[in-house]
Amino acid sequence: MKPILIVLTFIALIGGLVFHDQVLAIFAGMTPLAALKLITDYVLHVAIVTIVGMMLFGLPEIIKPWLGMLRRKRRSLRRGQDTAHTTAAPRAPRTNKDAVLMWLASRMVQTTKTPSQTPPVDDVQFKL
Repeated sequence: MKPILIVLTFIALIGGLVFHDQVLAIFAGMTPLAALKLITDYVLHVAIVTIVGMMLFGLPEIIKPWLGMLRRKRRSLRRGQDTAHTTAAPRAPRTNKDAVLMWLASRMVQTTKTPSQTPPVDDVQFKL
């Protein structure tokens, strides 16, 4: 078992020993369904408070990179520098399919070789 679970178990046992009479007084006049509703409401409230608390404490870690980016952008604008992401990248010219096919055909014509005019080795006759 993890040490945190052991510690939490000891805290729950000590709390049960110290406050058992108050807890029993709360549940003494309730039906089982009313007691179950009270327990689930308490657990849901604790879960919601925990989630909200974690969001509030974790929010600075999420916002910090965005604030840094905005700070750099404002500083560069104040100094008159052009930021890197505001300049548009050059685009390739648009071509239609006919131009692309003509380009491919011209490339194929350039790469094909003409057959050689030398006769094959088998046809050579030797004279003595």
